[in-house]
Amino acid sequence: IDLPGDLVPLVDGDDPEVAAGHKVTFTTRDASLRTVVAGLADELERLGYGVDQTIVGDGAEHRLGAVRDHIAVTLVVRVDDSGAVTVVATT
Repeated sequence: IDLPGDLVPLVDGDDPEVAAGHKVTFTTRDASLRTVVAGLADELERLGYGVDQTIVGDGAEHRLGAVRDHIAVTLVVRVDDSGAVTVVATT
């Protein structure tokens, strides 16, 4: 899987959804929100997912919904308070 913008995973062992494999968080300071969203959408489509995108509010948050073979993934992409782009993916 090609992660855009040098996204790196953040690990939170105290979150039960993370421990169960239902949630993962990534972050980067090396790419814009727009670059990360476009790259994730392209990669999900390359992997055979159908992708829908929703822009929330003034565009500060994007939501990607992806479905393939009865598997659904939701990605919420936003710029956090420190200016980093953060992606939270859940199944």
